[in-house]
Amino acid sequence: MWLIIIASAFIHIISIKTGPKWLFFATKPIPIIAMIGMLLLSPAIQLPYAKWIISGLSLSLIGDLVMMYPKDSFTQGIKFFCAALTCYALGFIQIAAWHFTPWLPFAVLGFGICAYLFFKPDLGKEKWLVASYIIVLMTMLWMSMEYYAAGKTQSSAFAVLGSVIFTMSGIVIAFERFGSTSTFSRQVAMATYYSAQLLIAMSVSAIVIR
Repeated sequence: MWLIIIASAFIHIISIKTGPKWLFFATKPIPIIAMIGMLLLSPAIQLPYAKWIISGLSLSLIGDLVMMYPKDSFTQGIKFFCAALTCYALGFIQIAAWHFTPWLPFAVLGFGICAYLFFKPDLGKEKWLVASYIIVLMTMLWMSMEYYAAGKTQSSAFAVLGSVIFTMSGIVIAFERFGSTSTFSRQVAMATYYSAQLLIAMSVSAIVIR
């Protein structure tokens, strides 16, 4: 599974610029499918946490497939990713036994507000959609940090690192869609996206080797 995940992600990232288009579309969902398969074969599959993460990966896969269609796909895709991030957040906070750090939500949500205000002038009709996504994304990041604060394990480290990189991926995508783009912005966005998803998936596998 590891080879499939890494190889297909690498091929997809390369195909963004070099093509052909069929290779770009064919390879985009493969890494997430392989991650789901990896978790289904994991000894941790019976844990509620594993089920939340698999649900999140499955919703992310649907979001990826929806966004492969160019016409009006962004709005629908974002809705699936919001649902995926909600699954991750619920998984993190449940396994953290609802741990709460009083100052943490203010710091994380404050960062989200700053990001929203930065992009707001260019959002147009999508400002409410983006605001909703940022709230869900920041909540997921907050819950992963609570998981890490509840117990600094290998699993929680993978979870929080994956969530941080997922946030970075979202920022890159926002710059590409609403700000100025660079030559390799799409490659960076997909590289960080796959890395984040893999780390979150690894947080499940790591539970059995605590």
